[in-house]
Amino acid sequence: MLKNEYKQIMKELLKDQYDKYIQSLQEEPVKAILCNTQKMPIFQVENSKIEGLQPMPYGTQYYYNTLGVKLGNHLLHLAGAFYCTEPSSMIVVESIKHLALQGKTVLDLCASPGGKSIACALAVEESGMIVSNEIVPSRAKILYSNIERLGLRNVVVTSANSEIFKEYAPHSFDIVLVDAPCSGEGMFRKNEMAQNLWSLEEVKSNAIKQLAILENACQCVKKGGYILYSTCTFNRMEDDDVIEQFLQKHPDFQKASINPTCLPYLKQSEYGYRFLPHLAKGEGQFLSLLAYIEEEEETLPKIRKEKNSKDLALVQQWVKENFEMPFPLYWCMVGNKYCVSQNPITEFQPYHCLCYGVMVGEVVKGRVEPHHQLFCAYGQYAKRKQALDDKSAMQYVKGEEILVDLPNGYACVMYQGYTLGMGKVVNGVMKNKFPKGLRIS
Repeated sequence: MLKNEYKQIMKELLKDQYDKYIQSLQEEPVKAILCNTQKMPIFQVENSKIEGLQPMPYGTQYYYNTLGVKLGNHLLHLAGAFYCTEPSSMIVVESIKHLALQGKTVLDLCASPGGKSIACALAVEESGMIVSNEIVPSRAKILYSNIERLGLRNVVVTSANSEIFKEYAPHSFDIVLVDAPCSGEGMFRKNEMAQNLWSLEEVKSNAIKQLAILENACQCVKKGGYILYSTCTFNRMEDDDVIEQFLQKHPDFQKASINPTCLPYLKQSEYGYRFLPHLAKGEGQFLSLLAYIEEEEETLPKIRKEKNSKDLALVQQWVKENFEMPFPLYWCMVGNKYCVSQNPITEFQPYHCLCYGVMVGEVVKGRVEPHHQLFCAYGQYAKRKQALDDKSAMQYVKGEEILVDLPNGYACVMYQGYTLGMGKVVNGVMKNKFPKGLRIS
């Protein structure tokens, strides 16, 4: 049940539209999917066997899930063909598509579960790079799991306080995305508990935290770059007021225009834009784009050089024997595991880095143990591949062994052209290497 304090805030905000907003909260929440164009340029809707998919009006890779079907165990979801999301959250990244994103570097400071980072990774293409950060370790693991499943190659996943980035990467990013922790008023329609937990005290406390994150963000963005601030809440204290206070303190930033194709689905306010559930299909967002108006300085990134080692040579040789990569790979280590990127590895590698690009694997007792993410990301270049039909693919994601006609060694497991994972072929039997935590019963 909505609290009276919240109702009063929304009456003042929406005025004559308040009743329509309240009525919209009685409707069913809207679901959507984001198609993974890094794995497949065009999502084959007719082959997906998912009923009720309808194209969204902004962004060609988005579809409404009009029937609200749960898709977590769908084979194409497990293969990373798409990401289940909420329609209004996707308009945040769409709002900056006019900025010529290809090749840009983006820092997503509050990234879990990963929808906006995924959309950014696809938008900047593989010549760009996303640093996707989540301060809460348990949520960072969920974030990495989603990045891994989609096989994204241009994402660095970290779990650190936002203060670390201003120390390790000052003025290093073209765009800094702050999807700030908030009171979640945009979640009220699909989560009654969010209504019960809402309080004015929490709103005020969030606003303080949001300003602190923005302070760190502004020290990470390049001159001539942008901060994209968003919340999934509506009240002015966490939205317009936060931006107003930030701009008063930082005259070198100013409000910037968003992608005009998004404007029909947003209600403009003094310092940003709101996506409201009674005006468009979705739950709700606030967004504001801020430009760092000082002239951009040309900087050359410092390239990180990893020391060669016997183990590194072993892993590189294993990759050469098992994959046909048509591009150079740059290597680094995260803990005891080897990672690769298609872009040169910079010196920036903060504390609590979960992965830099794609996890290749590690050396255990003199042998290479490949990682699931390697096959999710580069499976199409594997020298051994096994395409599965519906029945055998379902057996695979349940952890069962499969009979194959392949030479011994690690093989990529494919479904409808997408990579499900890997298996190890031994005398015509594929030993299942699909991660146990992802298997379905």
